[in-house]
Amino acid sequence: MTQPAPYDWLSNPNPAFTAQESWLDGSYNTIQHLQLHFETDGLLYIACGAALLSEHIRRFRFSPEIIQRMGHFTDLQGRSVLRESFLNYLQRMRLQVQIYGVQEGTLLQTGQPLLSMQGAKLPILLLASALQHLCLYSTFWATVSAQNYLKTPKRKEESTPDAPNWTPNPEGWKIRAEYIGGGTITNDTPPAYELIPPTQFHQEPLAQIRRLFQGETPVGDVWLTQSMENRAKVYPSSICIEDAKSGERKELHFSRFQNLYQPIVLKGRPVWTSQPLPYLRQRSLKQADIFGHIPLEQYPSGWMCVD
Repeated sequence: MTQPAPYDWLSNPNPAFTAQESWLDGSYNTIQHLQLHFETDGLLYIACGAALLSEHIRRFRFSPEIIQRMGHFTDLQGRSVLRESFLNYLQRMRLQVQIYGVQEGTLLQTGQPLLSMQGAKLPILLLASALQHLCLYSTFWATVSAQNYLKTPKRKEESTPDAPNWTPNPEGWKIRAEYIGGGTITNDTPPAYELIPPTQFHQEPLAQIRRLFQGETPVGDVWLTQSMENRAKVYPSSICIEDAKSGERKELHFSRFQNLYQPIVLKGRPVWTSQPLPYLRQRSLKQADIFGHIPLEQYPSGWMCVD
C-alpha cells in the first residue's frame, strides 16, 4: 500500500494568502490574544496534539527553498500571488508568539479553551493550518475515541498495547489520536476551526484553570484570571467559586490541585516536552474512568469568588 505523503503547513497555502492581506493593510503587527475552543455534543473532551504543534513550530522556518516555493504560487493569469516585499518580510520574521495549552490526554469540559495564544497577528494567521490539523482535529479524534471507550462494557485494560506507527499527515495523526483516546473512531466530521477572543472576567482574560482534587478524585475546576491566580495561592485547602452552571456560590475543599494550562511556546520557542504515547493513553483512560463516575451536570466549574 502506498504511504500517504508527508504533510507540512504549505500543503494548504491559504493562511499565507490571509497573512499577506494583513501585511498589505498594515495590521500584521497588531498584538492579538485568542483562544482555540473545541465544541462537542458531549460534556467532556480530551486534549490532544500539543506535542505535534510544538514539534511543528520547532521546524517552522522560511528557508530559501520554502520562499522559492511560495514565489511560485500563481493566479489564473499566471501572475505571482505573493508579493516580493511580503516574502522578504517572511525571511526576516521571528515567530514571536506565546501559546499555553493543556497536556495531551487531559479531559476538559465543553467550553473550556484548548489553547490560548498571544502574539502578532501575522504569525498567528500563518499557524492556522497547524492549529486546525494538529490540535483541533487531533482533539476531535481523541475525544470520539475516548467516548467510545467509555461505552465499552466492563472496560479494563490489562496491558497497554504497543504504540502504533504513524506518519506526519492527517491519516497518521488520526491513528495517533485514536490510540491516545483508548477506543475507536466512528465519527469523522471534525468541528470548524475558529480562534476567538478569550473569556473575560472583570475585563481580565481567563489565564488558568485549576483542577482541584480530593486524593485522586476531581472535585471542581476553578477559572482564574492572572490576578486571581496570584490571589488563589493563599488558599491552602479550600476555595469559594461561582458555579458557571447554576450561578450559585460553592465552597470546594481539596487536598491538591493541578494547573491545567502549561506553556507550549514562549517567545516563539517550543518548551513542550513530548511524552511517550502509552503514557498519554494511560492518562486519558484513567481520567475517563474517573470522570465516567462523576455526575458531570453537577460538577462545579466557574470563577473564583473575588470578595
